[in-house]
Amino acid sequence: VERSLKNLPPKQRVAAAIAKGDYEFADKEIALMLKKIPNDMVALNLKAAMESAQGKYKDAEKTLDQVIFSHPKSYHAYFNMARIKLAANPPDKDGARRYYENGRIYGGPQNKAIEAALMEGAQ
Repeated sequence: VERSLKNLPPKQRVAAAIAKGDYEFADKEIALMLKKIPNDMVALNLKAAMESAQGKYKDAEKTLDQVIFSHPKSYHAYFNMARIKLAANPPDKDGARRYYENGRIYGGPQNKAIEAALMEGAQ
């Protein structure tokens, strides 16, 4: 890990590693986080982000199901699940819309990117 990343808090280091495609490092760090705090919401969302970035959408969905089960009122997992449903081939817009709307119910802010993707191709 680069020196600049070593000064970041662990969760930010993992996010940076995922963004750079360093999945081996991210996976090890996430495993350590989850060993300390099983069902840690941020660690599980990071795990799902890493799985999604690797194209492992089914794994990411299972991870996000775990977040939603453990933290049912946190909008982040609902929004992340909506993104995964939209990334599927073909996109599952109905599923994505349901997850997005649930996230909004639980206090999630309006997300113009998700809304635009939901409207894409709509008449």
